[in-house]
Amino acid sequence: MSSNRKSYSVLVGNVGQTYVGNSLELAEGVFLEYKQQSETGCGRASGEGVILFCDGEPMKEHAATFEHI
Repeated sequence: MSSNRKSYSVLVGNVGQTYVGNSLELAEGVFLEYKQQSETGCGRASGEGVILFCDGEPMKEHAATFEHI
């Protein structure tokens, strides 16, 4: 039996995968939380890129502002 259930994940630079699951609402919440951390300039996610994926395809992206060496 196949499932039409979508899979969501959030990937944050310098942190890694921060969410994997089937809830778009939770995935968007995690995405927005790390996007805010990236923009504030504080913490491990400061200046890092944040990407929300749906079934392995990028759905939303916040570009990194930190220059990686």
